[in-house]
Parts: sequence; C-alpha cells; structure tokens
Amino acid sequence: LTLDVHLLYKHHTDTFAGFKRYADERQWHTVLDDWIVETLATSKRGRPAYDGVVARVGAEHAALIDATAKAGVPLVNAMAGSPFFATLPGVYPDFDQAGRIRAEHLISRGFSRLAFMASMESKPYQLQAAGFATAAAAAGCPVTLFDMSTTWGDTLPLYRKNLARLRAWLDEWDLPMGLGVSNDNFGRLVAQMVNDRGWRVPEDVAIVGGLNEEKLCETSRPTLSSVDVGYERVGYEAGRLLERLMDEADVARSRKTRSVLG
Repeated sequence: LTLDVHLLYKHHTDTFAGFKRYADERQWHTVLDDWIVETLATSKRGRPAYDGVVARVGAEHAALIDATAKAGVPLVNAMAGSPFFATLPGVYPDFDQAGRIRAEHLISRGFSRLAFMASMESKPYQLQAAGFATAAAAAGCPVTLFDMSTTWGDTLPLYRKNLARLRAWLDEWDLPMGLGVSNDNFGRLVAQMVNDRGWRVPEDVAIVGGLNEEKLCETSRPTLSSVDVGYERVGYEAGRLLERLMDEADVARSRKTRSVLG
C-alpha cells in the first residue's frame, strides 16, 4: 500500500481503513511501503515482493506504473486527481454527485442564490463544481464560482493576495447565500470571514463543506456541515478490484506455464 497515510488526511487514512477491512476479511498480509518501485526491483523471493499494489498514483509515480507492469503485479489507483485516472484500474468517489448533494441541500433549505468555492486545477473539485452547478441550474438558481488556487497559501504574499481576492468576492454577494466548498479548510476560512463581517451562519450564509474532516468542522464556530464522499468504501472496493486483478494475473501465469511445459 502506498497511500500517504503519514499525512493523516481523511481521504488517505479512510482509504487505508477501508482497504485494510477488506484485506483482513481475506486474511491478506498487508504492508505500507513508500518505496515500492525499489522494493519490487530488489525482491529476493524469486518473484515480486507483492502480489498486488494499491496506491495513490500521482504525477511523480510514473515509475511505479512501469515497475508493476514489468513485475506483472496488478496496480489499483485510489487517487481521483491522478493524471493516470483514465488509464489505470481505479476506484474513486462520485464527486459529481457530491456536488449535487450540496446544492440540493442548500436549495431545500430555501436558498436561491448559490456559490461554490474550489481549486479548479483539481479534477475532483472540477467534478464537484460541475455537479453543484447542474443541480442549481435544474432548480433555476444562479451560481457564482470562486477559483482558489491550490497554491493559495504557499507564501505569505500569496496568502494575503488570495485572502484579498476572497474578501472582494464576498463583497459582491447578495445575502442570503448558500455556499458549497470543495474542502472543509475552505469552509473554515469562509466561516471565519463571514463571522468577522457580522453575518450569521447559517441564516445569512449557509456553508456545506466537503470530505467531512470532522475536526475542522466541529471546531469551527458555528460548527459546519460537510459531505462525506465515502473514502472507506473507496478503500474497500479497491481491495475487491485488486483481488479480481490478482486472480486474473494468476490465471494468466498458469496458462503461460502450461504453454511452456506443453
């Protein structure tokens, strides 16, 4: 498993927990290994070090794809924002539906003016924004979109610049406003700005976050709602997919052996 669990993000740790539950049901031996490329190349078992790999395959992991293919080891991707999203077997949340749920909830609470905030460089966030906009359009509700760069807080000058952009966006709002955000860190940030203006949450601005990072939601004042996109299920289904791929690999090796012996 290469799932960056040391970062302690919910989408990392929950994916791991879901996979581990499937693995335990199958009595698999699992290993967290951040150096799989090297491990596969140096295995002393006379065969690959692992029978299968589940990983968050980012742009920096192209070597992992080559290493697993060379070793004949199935690889399952669990990173929805991966550049290999369309080319690797993988399991991902339904981000479009997660966006729709936010908009539908806000509309059901009586909000007719809606906004969505996301880092639009991210594929999962693009899908959430699209789902949100689709549900809003179906209800005849206008949507304003704010694109917060993924590097919005990397330096102090950049942080200050983006906070100024965000304040200017809020200046344009006609209250009450229903806001969907792509992640709970953004939700916390907007809630703080809204409180500083003396606006009420949720009466003036209702906020629905994403990924359900409980500590961020529960420690905000007031506490925030969020959509849990089901990363534990992602991990569990990644285990199910990996098992199928490993079974197929075993069949292929068996056929190859019979062919050689025959």
